[in-house]
Parts: sequence; C-alpha cells; structure tokens
Amino acid sequence: SNQMTPQKEGYQSLHLKQSLQEIVDKEEKAIVALGNENLTPPMDFLLNHGYDSTDLGLTQRQRDRVEHGIVEEQKALGRDSTNTMLLFNTGMALLADGPQRKSEGLKTYDQGFESLKAAGNRPGLAAGVITDLEILRKYFFALNTATYCDEIDREVKKQKSRMSIAGWMPTNWSAPANAGTSQISDVNLFASPAGLGWEARVPMDLSDNSLVVVWYACDTAYPDRRACDSPTLDTGTGDGNWGVWWVLPGISGRVLPADLLDMPEGKKYVFKSALQSSSVNSCIPPGEFRAEFYLNGQPLDLGSNGRISFGQASSHTDSLYKSAILRDLDLEMCYPSDWVTWTSKDKPDPGLMAGYFAPDRSSGAFLFSYYYPTPDAQTSGSVRSALVEKSLKSLASEGYRSAEGSVLAKVWFANDGIAHVGLVFRRDSGAQASQESAVTGIPDHQSCDVFASIRVYYASWLFPNPH
Repeated sequence: SNQMTPQKEGYQSLHLKQSLQEIVDKEEKAIVALGNENLTPPMDFLLNHGYDSTDLGLTQRQRDRVEHGIVEEQKALGRDSTNTMLLFNTGMALLADGPQRKSEGLKTYDQGFESLKAAGNRPGLAAGVITDLEILRKYFFALNTATYCDEIDREVKKQKSRMSIAGWMPTNWSAPANAGTSQISDVNLFASPAGLGWEARVPMDLSDNSLVVVWYACDTAYPDRRACDSPTLDTGTGDGNWGVWWVLPGISGRVLPADLLDMPEGKKYVFKSALQSSSVNSCIPPGEFRAEFYLNGQPLDLGSNGRISFGQASSHTDSLYKSAILRDLDLEMCYPSDWVTWTSKDKPDPGLMAGYFAPDRSSGAFLFSYYYPTPDAQTSGSVRSALVEKSLKSLASEGYRSAEGSVLAKVWFANDGIAHVGLVFRRDSGAQASQESAVTGIPDHQSCDVFASIRVYYASWLFPNPH
C-alpha cells in the first residue's frame, strides 16, 4: 500500500526499508501455513516475496538472503516464465549475487525485455525497473568487489538506455535515418509544487525521433548530505528512506511535438503538471529532483543542469502546497498551504464556484464551472473572454478585486457541455513580498505555479488535455 512505500504513484516497487524484515517474516510464515494446507501461494505473492527477500539481503548485506530471493523467484518463473516484472526482478537479483551469475542475470533481463513488448502497462513497468536498477547500483557494493561494481554500473546505464525505448516507444519504432545529426542543447530544469518542466533547444522532429525524459525524486531524509548521489551511503535498516533516486512514473515519458511550447530565442518549453500526472491527486513536495534525457535511446550529458531542488530549507514555507479536489466543479489544483478557503458573503451555496486566497488577500485563485456547449472555432475567443468577464464580475460582487493586468485566466470546454474557468490573482506589486520565491527562485512565481496546476478532476481520463 502507499503507507508501506516511499513511492506515491504509479508502479509500486519499494516498501519502506524499515518494514522489510517484518514483511519478509510474515510472507515466509504465510508460505508455511499455505503448505500445511496443501495450497499453492498465488503468483503475485511469490513475486513479491522473492523481490522483498532480495531487497532485504541488499540492505542487510546478507548474500544468503539475496540467494533465497533468487530461489523463490525462479520457483515462480517455473509457473509463469513470461511474467515481465518477475523476469526483471530475477535478473536484478542474479546481477546482485556476483560476477559468477552476471551472464545468467543479463539473459534474464533479455527475456524481460522480450516479455515487455506484450505487457499492458509498459511505462509503469519501465519506471519500476529503472528504480530497481538504482537500488541495485546503490546497495550491491557491500556484496561484491569494486571491479564488479564498475561493470554493473556500466550495465545499469546500458539497461536504462534500452528501457527508454522499450518502455515508452511503440514496439515497432526504429530510429530515423538522420538520427544523431542534431542534438538537444541549453537544457534548464524547473521544479515547483505544481509540477516539473524544462526548456531547451530542440532542433529535431519529435514525431519520428524518440525523446524520453525520465524524472527522479530523491528518497532521503538527509537532503543536505546529497544522499542519493553517494554510491555508498547506508542510512541503516531502521530508516524508511532508501537514499536512491526513484522514478516519477506519471511525469516521466516520451515527449511529443504537441508537448512543446514555443519560447523566446528559439527554445522549447515542456511542463508536466503534478496533478495531471499523478494517480493520487498530490502536489509535489519539497525535495531534490533529477532528469535524464534519452534521444533515440542515447543518454544526453546534462552535467549539473540535470538536477534541481526547491523548498528544502525550513524557511521556505511557501513551497508547501495542498491539493484541492472540487468534485462539484470537476476541478482540482495545488495551492499554498497558508491560503484560506473563500466563502461567499451572502450565499451559503455560491454554486459552481470555489476559491482560495492568501490571508492578506494579496493573491488568490478561483475556479468556475458553467453549463456551456462547446463553441465553434469562430466564436471560441469571444466566448472565452465573456466567461472570464462573467467570472470577474461574480468576484467583484463578492468584494474581491485586483489591480488591472494582474489576473491569469484560462478557459477550456469539456465534451460534456461544461466550460471551466480558472482565475489566479497575482501578488499586487505594492504588497509586501519576499525578494525571491521559495518555489523556483523567480520573484513572485507562486501564482504561476498555482495557475499551471489547475486541471479537470473526475473526467481527466476522458479529457486528459485541459487546454
């Protein structure tokens, strides 16, 4: 469950490290109890038990635990030799067991890639496998020589590049003839509670070239020690954090031409909303993040530009955001944790309208839903303007106003005859504000972060793009 793993969305591959011993003990007792009743454990149970035993061996530096995990996983493969995740788990354990089993481990990985072609959730599986490779690289050093660790470090990089194609590209994809003639350059990352993004020069056509961006979050309780960058840091089995970079499944993935927004000086910008990409309706917490770019399966060297952090200092209170789920409006968004809920002055039920604002009313966000059929292309612009004006007048009648030019607005139409309006009032230039936003380092970027997070809630599976 989410309570037993540091991963909060997508494919779940990690338990809290401090829970592993208890989990493995209970799994083994359950296997004995089932055997006493002449019952066979379910496949998923065997898969989990083998994986958990391997992880316990890695964290406690016990080779016999790792080998027990291999035995259990190979038993399960005897029942289902094409189980994708089981093949990758077994391959990881074999690689961790030492150089004498390396060839067997790589062969099992090859079988996993073959099975992945027909898997139903390739992106989720790919994210889990890459996270597991990060665990392997971080923890298996205690069981092996430095020479072998260097070999596996190269293999991890190779398998991750391979996974960038297998996990996110069509199974029949092949690199275009002109692949490699141009490169992505001038990459800069952005991070906020609303989501993660980047800007860069992208000179190639992404309809046939493969650009996959894999985003990671650092799972650590020690941000000042750069725990996820240390190849040997052991936080102890009593600590729930692994000290590894784990993949953010919903935000990672292939970049398509439609994802690119034009920027000045020929650059392109891509932003992934946390709410739009999360299965648990959460905003991004403060922390360290990393991005890996794979162009046609080849990793790009981003250097120090490949990582970013926000809101880790205790003084950065405005980096903490809450998620608002407004089912009546079919909308949700992220907003600063110190904002308060708006209530109507005169109406106990204001209808399809909701809002949140700063205690000093210097900034705020308001959401509206209207019954309105989708307009045609010729009238779309005027209808959008009219809905924004209608929403502003509703707020004005409640006594909420802002200076001219200080409102961000977005309007979009759902296929079910509903029009959605989002308004974010920017901090007034005369208000007392910090010199620098704790979110991104850009003065007063808070309102843009809120604005970017607004999305459809219930119908997002039908209408994934709210533009």
